[in-house]
Amino acid sequence: MKIKYFAPVVALFLGGCAAAVQTNAEIDKGVHAPKRAMDMAHGVETDSNINQINQMLSMAKSDNDGKAPATLEEAKRAAKGFPAEMWIDADTKLPLEYDPASGTVHRTGAAPNSVPHAGAVGAPGRINVPGSGGY
Repeated sequence: MKIKYFAPVVALFLGGCAAAVQTNAEIDKGVHAPKRAMDMAHGVETDSNINQINQMLSMAKSDNDGKAPATLEEAKRAAKGFPAEMWIDADTKLPLEYDPASGTVHRTGAAPNSVPHAGAVGAPGRINVPGSGGY
């Protein structure tokens, strides 16, 4: 009778180990849910920072007869009180770019006024769908 219960327990234990190994492999590849959630949180943080900076720059622009700051340094002075880390992309650790024509900041390499996380391959927060060309 004891052997009858022993085999399922061993199978359950070995299956649990295989699942843990698979989960660790998924985490290493960056396709496991907690890893994706953390990546998405970084993206949300940067998107929030961009939105806050752009709102402040819009107010500064309206206070200056519709003229946007001419340089990134002028934009930073206009958005006084914003810490230096807000001007850095939390995902890539690259500085945000400033577009003096529109008076807005955006992620490095993104078009000014682009939609955050536009779904480009490799974009932070993109959900990996097998066979779709994701990261």
